[in-house]
Amino acid sequence: MPKNPELRRNLWLEITRQRLIAMPLILGIVFFILFIGDSSSGKSLKATLMMSKIIFVVMVICGIKKTASSVVSEVNQKTWDFQKLSSISPWQMTIGKFVGSSLYTWYGAIIALIVYTLSLYYSHLNVYTFHNSYLYPRYKDLTIGAINIKVAILLLSALLAQTLAMFFVMSDIANSKDNTKTINEYKYIAISALIFILFVFFEQAFKGGYVPRISWYGMRMESSVFCALSLFVFLFWSVFGTYRLIKKEFQYKVTPWVWCSFVIFLVIYLAGVMYKSPLLYILPYSLVMLIVITYLTLFMQSKSPIIYKKMLLRFKQKKYREFFEIMPLWMVTYIMAVLLAVFITILLFLPINLDIPYTFRGYPMPETTNWIFYIALSFVPILIMSRDILIVHFFQLSSNSKRGDFTSIIYLAILYMLVPAIFYKLKLYIIAYSFIPLTLVLNYERGLKLSGDPHALWSVIIISASIQLFVMYVIFMKRWKEINKLK
Repeated sequence: MPKNPELRRNLWLEITRQRLIAMPLILGIVFFILFIGDSSSGKSLKATLMMSKIIFVVMVICGIKKTASSVVSEVNQKTWDFQKLSSISPWQMTIGKFVGSSLYTWYGAIIALIVYTLSLYYSHLNVYTFHNSYLYPRYKDLTIGAINIKVAILLLSALLAQTLAMFFVMSDIANSKDNTKTINEYKYIAISALIFILFVFFEQAFKGGYVPRISWYGMRMESSVFCALSLFVFLFWSVFGTYRLIKKEFQYKVTPWVWCSFVIFLVIYLAGVMYKSPLLYILPYSLVMLIVITYLTLFMQSKSPIIYKKMLLRFKQKKYREFFEIMPLWMVTYIMAVLLAVFITILLFLPINLDIPYTFRGYPMPETTNWIFYIALSFVPILIMSRDILIVHFFQLSSNSKRGDFTSIIYLAILYMLVPAIFYKLKLYIIAYSFIPLTLVLNYERGLKLSGDPHALWSVIIISASIQLFVMYVIFMKRWKEINKLK
């Protein structure tokens, strides 16, 4: 028996002699009946392939449900606090919940996956026997290597989906302000199951032979191989992320350096797909990705004023380690985005050849104007994102803070769509574009007509974003001071 108490407990609950015998016996009877059919035409093999995959998918989805529910049931039944007070380590809890809770469903899933793999090998070895059957056009180019990739994609995507379900649940628990809140795991189960099914469709479409190739930083590889490698790496990060959430839930001190490492990896990974030479073309994509991650973490995490007051106190006391331990992940990503914007700006002023095209949307621009353009693209998104962060926190500091995120989303939608549309209909174009200044970049011809020259256009963009940030900062600080006076 394993020394892990959580895993041992789940083994006692999940595994019995009767269940160990029943699963392979029932599945063996099903596959035997399917396989003894008309073998000459390949119909029996087709039925076996289809049924084994269906059983595998069903078993994995059941495993996703059991993994997510294993933690949620303890939280809802008020036994999770006892687990946190026990001597079990965060890593033991991670393995115990991830492996132990879904052990029996994986027992059936592995049997189905083995049958599916053997059926693919059999179809490869005997494909010319079924020259006039369903199997020949589908599997005539399927090599042993392609079969291994197909199976790896199925297995890794199943493990990733199950880990993500547990990760989402732990994130909800960690960000829950109310200890009496009942966690609903079914939305996370649905998301994880959908991710898994998408990869199942990808595996089904991959039949070997010619496979579309993908370029990653100029390196060409088959999309199926790239998918399998990506799944393996993201599986590592999802397991490690779940472990970190459990560790934080167990009141261990957690610094944001692992999150920084993941964000850097994610930016490098995605930028590689969009890779263009020179380096300057990758950096704007990286900045956009950091901004998107910032928005996602901003709405996913708690924004309680107590957190920021603790941060200010730790900073004044020069307890910098504790300061970073408290720091929300959105703030970490925000700082990374600001640093990248600064780096892009510095890079533009270095005496090196960046091979920048001095045209935009077919319009020639002077060299200095082009520099202003790239600087605007670097800092205007940061300014607008800063404005939005203040808006979100402004509503979070209201008396009805539970609906702060929803209210801020509504106001942001009004700010981005309704207000500019009203001014645009009134033909007050400059005011309309000032609320969404980046649209002047997308509609460059309109911007030139309104501003007269490129220098004025970029100046309008930067000044507009700066004014909006300043106004929102004044409004936010007023609310912040009112909250502090009340308390």
